[in-house]
Amino acid sequence: ALLWLGSGLVIAAAALRRLHPRALLVLLVALATGDLLSYGLNFYPTVEARALSAPVPTEQLLDLQEGRYRILPTPTFMFSWLPAMTLRFTPRPGEDLQSIRAALAFNIGAQQQIPSAGGYSPIAVRQMTEFLALAIRQGTQSAGRSPLIDFMAARDVFTRTDVSQSYRKVFAGSYYIFRNERALPRGFLVTRFSVQPNDALVLSEFISDWDPAQLVILDRPPAETYNLRPTAHPGEIIRRSYGLTRLTFDLALQAPAIFVLSDTYYPGWRAYVDGVEQPIYRANHAFRAVFLPVGARHLEFVFRPWTVALGGLISLGTWALLVGGWLAARIRHGTRKGTDNPRGGRTSRADESGMASR
Repeated sequence: ALLWLGSGLVIAAAALRRLHPRALLVLLVALATGDLLSYGLNFYPTVEARALSAPVPTEQLLDLQEGRYRILPTPTFMFSWLPAMTLRFTPRPGEDLQSIRAALAFNIGAQQQIPSAGGYSPIAVRQMTEFLALAIRQGTQSAGRSPLIDFMAARDVFTRTDVSQSYRKVFAGSYYIFRNERALPRGFLVTRFSVQPNDALVLSEFISDWDPAQLVILDRPPAETYNLRPTAHPGEIIRRSYGLTRLTFDLALQAPAIFVLSDTYYPGWRAYVDGVEQPIYRANHAFRAVFLPVGARHLEFVFRPWTVALGGLISLGTWALLVGGWLAARIRHGTRKGTDNPRGGRTSRADESGMASR
């Protein structure tokens, strides 16, 4: 509102010729900068730079097995992108910065490359936010057990609520760390699925007796199921590799299966089974699933958004225009020099007629 009001006043002053054009530009830039800063400070805390590189004392307690599992900080340690959170992060009385870091406050765990179930970007996908909020509500209640937390590969749960009746306590201080022994790995195989395109109904199914290790819920009917049948052990994943833009899995399948990955479903990701691209389905409200035929040996997820290709084409086109314009200018300049006489002036018609009579 302040941005619109300030911009309106500045533009009105310029229209009445009470403001120099350069002053108008400076004021508009200042208004936009101030608005962006005031908005952005609601998402990012202000801490000393040295605090970001200090060691996290609880790292030695984690059991994440090289990216196969994640940690799950509860809302006390996270920021505004989770529902029901305040816009600014304020420590409880008596807490120091080190205890906040030890609890892996939002985006700080990224410095140590510690995988988090909630991710580290403040720009969250809506379905992921809804799923995570429901998981945390279930996991921090008195019962404590949540199949959603199990599904998200949340091996270690950070919370100030004592849920030792459901998880094994591995650390107790100004907060708790609980080990979730039932956490599923980030990628696993199932052979049963259901289809539910209504997001609200999907969330209601999570509240019932849903077992993520047995059933995956898809947002649309699959194009190909490869004669999928419910099977207790369709095969196994014999090797895993997790990268930022590429994930690879070596498989040994004795029956068709569905590969479920508890990473966010997002445009730009592509799946290849033995080198052939396969569709990725939105699974369990916010994640990914790929159907696998019997005998599939290799699955690869690659992040290749079309926006990157479009940006590359625009860049190439821009460079082509610049180079073409430069070459055209050089050719035009050379043509002009060729029509000049040796004395530096242009050849007149009288000179041309005299040369012709000779």
